Amino acid sequence: MVGLREQNKALRRAAILDAMLLLLATHHPTEITTKQIATIADVSPATVFNLIGTREDLLAALGVRVIDTLLDSLTELDRQTGADPIAAARLIVDASVAAFTAESTAYRRVISEIAFHHDVDERLRIDPAKLQEATMRDAQEREIIDACFDPAGLGKQIFASYFSAMLSWASRRVDDEGFLIMARHGLVTVLAATATDSYRDSFRSELATLSASWAALPEQI
Repeated sequence: MVGLREQNKALRRAAILDAMLLLLATHHPTEITTKQIATIADVSPATVFNLIGTREDLLAALGVRVIDTLLDSLTELDRQTGADPIAAARLIVDASVAAFTAESTAYRRVISEIAFHHDVDERLRIDPAKLQEATMRDAQEREIIDACFDPAGLGKQIFASYFSAMLSWASRRVDDEGFLIMARHGLVTVLAATATDSYRDSFRSELATLSASWAALPEQI
């Protein structure tokens, strides 16, 4: 059981991240001060630094929070569906896109600031690919994906496609809907290319629909 002290710490940490996200909706990250964050979160500036750290740490923590929320969603999905690997793979894409686009302006700024930082929290680089690797491995065990493919490579490919879609969205080349279409396209491309005979036609049909939707997307810049 989590103690009261840890619960209070978690609440203050959440309030700090909520404050940062609120400020990002109207400010560039470099314009945001620790004092502003502390005032909105109703904590001291020292608490902001002690619980999370620098501005860069705050930005990374916002990204990690999306992953944590995603993991909670996957746990609930497992309970509801009996660990359907394709449903899980879709949830990883759809739920993360929904989390980012729910606060589009703020998260576009977060992603633009941290995407190319080599020292960013490794969870932002590793966890999404590992999650998809697990779904691909489970799909192989259920004979949805052909066993000849390396699930680690498939997970990385799905994440690479997702990351490209995310950068296009962060740079405003596509809107929220375009982000979702592009991210789904990357996943279904892998599924269509690696599916066993019983599932291939279904994934290929879905891919054709997504490809047409992607081709129809207007570029915003």
